Amino acid sequence: KIMANIHIVDDEQHLALQIKKKLINNGHIVKTSFGVNAFKKDNNSDCNLYILDIWLEDGTWFDIIKWLRVENNIKAPIILMS
Repeated sequence: KIMANIHIVDDEQHLALQIKKKLINNGHIVKTSFGVNAFKKDNNSDCNLYILDIWLEDGTWFDIIKWLRVENNIKAPIILMS
């Protein structure tokens, strides 16, 4: 079984933690951030997959994608959810 290193960004903490629990139960390593600023403060460059909420209290998915792709040249896949 291939294990992924996944980062979830969602300001709805309950939802993010439910998703995290299911992914961990399936053998993945999962980090969570509850907003754009928290995500940028965490070290996120080692993830294989990013799951992003479209609208966050302190920004949007676009802010995170810009940070990943433009500022840090990270090419990992991104899933958007709403």
